[in-house]
Amino acid sequence: MNKVVDGKEFYLSELREIAEMLSDTSALEAEKRSVEVQVAAAADAINEAVSENARVAQDQNEFRKRYDALVGAYREAEARQRAVEDQIEERKARRERIERFIRQVEAMNGVVGEFSPALWASMVESVTVGKEGQMTFLLTCGMEVEVTVQR
Repeated sequence: MNKVVDGKEFYLSELREIAEMLSDTSALEAEKRSVEVQVAAAADAINEAVSENARVAQDQNEFRKRYDALVGAYREAEARQRAVEDQIEERKARRERIERFIRQVEAMNGVVGEFSPALWASMVESVTVGKEGQMTFLLTCGMEVEVTVQR
């Protein structure tokens, strides 16, 4: 954490850029609207096929094939819609984690002198220990900080 404190302004600048980049969901929102149209169109097609089947005598095997194809298209579009919505929510959650991390870094004054479990849990996602004292900290904001511990 002291490495972050030492380069506080640099890390804050980087974090703000990352947060801005990750918060842009405009392409996903546009895709979501497009998929919503596809879901609605597929539902309408299913309803129209069922309505037509009730009004007009037709080969039920052919109707079943067409119906199954329409339901398959609907399910695919619906699954894509859920996937896009999940991506949007994940980006929003990631942005919130980064903003929370930024607030914590902004509040840090001076060198961290003792271990704080709360600070650790709120700022460190994982640590990878390498050879010869090398450690890579994955921070909750997604940033990696590499340090070498001298023995």
